Amino acid sequence: MLNNTPPFWVYTGGFLLSLMAGLSNAVGVLGLAHQAVTHVTGTATLSGIAVAQGDLFAAAKASSVLVFFFFGAAVSGVLVRSETLRAGRRYGLALMVESAAIFAGWYLFKLGSMAGEYLCALAFGLQNALATSYSGAVIRTTHMTGIVTDLGLMVGHALNRQPIAWFRFRILITLLSGFCLGACGGALAFEALEYDALLIPAVVVGLAGVIYRSWRQLFATEQL
Repeated sequence: MLNNTPPFWVYTGGFLLSLMAGLSNAVGVLGLAHQAVTHVTGTATLSGIAVAQGDLFAAAKASSVLVFFFFGAAVSGVLVRSETLRAGRRYGLALMVESAAIFAGWYLFKLGSMAGEYLCALAFGLQNALATSYSGAVIRTTHMTGIVTDLGLMVGHALNRQPIAWFRFRILITLLSGFCLGACGGALAFEALEYDALLIPAVVVGLAGVIYRSWRQLFATEQL
């Protein structure tokens, strides 16, 4: 059985970001937009259905969410410049940009503009692209399809008495747990706060970015 001990920030950061994504997605689905903002599979389906039905407005709306998610991932590529999760990358700055996008989305929602979903989609496109893997474990914090698929494969391998990298299993369980808990919390927060619930991920992600950036600067100073 394969084993490893990833640093604490892999588990902590993954759980926190998945938690905030689940919360934000619940707000998007329960709000006036009735639109997922942290992943694009359902959105792509809605776009295709709208085209088939000749509803060009709905098709344009869904397609815009896809485009902004794409732009968010592109911004992450510019800022982080890596597909592998590794301390020292510019995650702090990326998280602060994500926070600003969520704040902007919240403000637009408060004004009654559904354009808020585009900014939220951009934010989570950025978050999802922050890193794609850690020691072979695929890191996805904004949608769980791949996570559940990988967990199922690993359980199947274990039942077949094949060696399992248990640290990867623990990472994936951490991500799935965070997203599900976040969705539950998002539903409760939306019931109490409506769109103000988005202030929670905006503040938490922003603080995480500031803390990480400060920690990296302190670590770099101590290395001198």
